[in-house]
Amino acid sequence: MRLLAAILGLVLGISIPGTSRAQGTYYGMFYDTVLESYFLGTVDTASGSVSIYGNGIPAKWVTFGGNHMAADPGPGVAYVSAGPNVGPSSNRTLYTVDLATGNQLDSNPLQDTSSPVADLRLSPFLFDLDPSTGTIYGVVQTDVTPVENRTWWVATLDPATGEIDPIGAGFSLNSAGGASAIDPANGLFHFIGPAVSGGNRKIYSVSLTTGAVVANPDLDDGGVTGLLNAPDFLEFDEGSGTLFGVFGSNATNPRTRYLMQVNTTTGALTPVGDTFVETSGATGRGAIDSGSGIFFTMYRASSSVPFDLYSLDLDAVSGTVLSSPELDHGDTDKREFPDFVAFVPEPGAGVAAAAALGAVTLLRRRGAGAQGSGRRSGLRP
Repeated sequence: MRLLAAILGLVLGISIPGTSRAQGTYYGMFYDTVLESYFLGTVDTASGSVSIYGNGIPAKWVTFGGNHMAADPGPGVAYVSAGPNVGPSSNRTLYTVDLATGNQLDSNPLQDTSSPVADLRLSPFLFDLDPSTGTIYGVVQTDVTPVENRTWWVATLDPATGEIDPIGAGFSLNSAGGASAIDPANGLFHFIGPAVSGGNRKIYSVSLTTGAVVANPDLDDGGVTGLLNAPDFLEFDEGSGTLFGVFGSNATNPRTRYLMQVNTTTGALTPVGDTFVETSGATGRGAIDSGSGIFFTMYRASSSVPFDLYSLDLDAVSGTVLSSPELDHGDTDKREFPDFVAFVPEPGAGVAAAAALGAVTLLRRRGAGAQGSGRRSGLRP
């Protein structure tokens, strides 16, 4: 699809995402261990150089539940869910950060007041933004024991008020993995659920409209012996309509990593392109540039060396490792890696692509795990 987009760009004389590499900006939130605050930074995906700026947000390091950052290019802001304390049961605050200045614009403690749910934990386990609507979603749960008695929901989070609004009646779940992704075309929230009776983990698809579980098949091993079926990252590629994940082998020190296509209907995993060997993963720090067809992910060979930023080529689902520079920001007070990340496409690129591609009925979605062709442009109504 991106190759055809490039051809259309030449024919129609406009710029279309995918005709050049790394369109857009890779953002991360870096924790300052002295100030106990997060600071916004941009990451040069070619060199690994990091530029940190702004006045930061006064929030503690969050160690669980995947990526708690989402960027909305419309208003030019990033949203971060973090709290004054470390731990899964601590209440969270929803921060709004200006992408241009790195300064905090707003902060609102998460609350559940409009339609209260008894014993609702005010700390979303997973966190994502639907780029077609600008709506923030999270996965929340009741705080009861035993865990088998908990109810889980996909919920909307309002950055202006901090209000959590669970969608639908909820569903039963023992726990959720630390990886999630939204399919904006079909209005689905994908995340990893626990194994049942010793089986493989499941890939859940939950409707953003009804809150109902649409599908939850077991994940297979993708033909890889000893594959851990809990991915380090899940990301949805709007350019191909495909869910991708990075999975590790069962071996440790070192562990082989695999880029996989994830079929959310059957649970089938399909290995894509190159593998790479790293010891230490950075869960929650994956991101996709759909315009250029690149999956970014961070790992390091050991705890004593810098993190490498991998750029994996999704074009023709080749999975080729394009580069893997070391991250470097030179500030010893800040962690060398971001706890949260978000990728923002080049401004206006999606508009030009939608205008050109919308008139070409020849274009069709590609790849296993494709979910359909609904709100494909990724643009808001």
